[in-house]
Amino acid sequence: FLAVEHRQPKRSPKSSNVWKELAKSLEDRGLRRMMGVYMLWSLSNCVMGAAVFRFLRGYIGMGVFPISVVEMITLASFTAFSFLWGHFSDRHGHRGPLVLCLLIHALCPLVYFWAGPGDWHLAGLGFVFGSLGFCGINLFMWPMLISYTTRKGAGRAFYLLMFGFLLP
Repeated sequence: FLAVEHRQPKRSPKSSNVWKELAKSLEDRGLRRMMGVYMLWSLSNCVMGAAVFRFLRGYIGMGVFPISVVEMITLASFTAFSFLWGHFSDRHGHRGPLVLCLLIHALCPLVYFWAGPGDWHLAGLGFVFGSLGFCGINLFMWPMLISYTTRKGAGRAFYLLMFGFLLP
């Protein structure tokens, strides 16, 4: 980046206090609800993310290589589903598919519930099923956030800042 020119930001003479802008951002009920959904979803990912690999190693009995193969298949399905969700959201908007993806992601642990020792195929199916929901959630959450940012001035930047605090 040595050749990239750095331009100093210019402060607008009528810009307000940062804390006032943050408070204005939190006045939006829709944004607060969306942040609440995202916080609950992030919390569930933190719990599930920590427990699922212990489950795969201890209960299912998978080794490192099979877990790596399942993760590789999951990432490939994540990529494939992103194209499908993109076409689906073009036709149906973002809210409906987001609710559907949250439901899919919530039902994913049922697949692990039915898996017994040695059922690494079923556990892998759970990972792929989870990636279907996870992919859609990641794709739809940001466009919905941007649709909430209708205020003029620094409104969009502060919405993104408030939402960015919630990222895991």
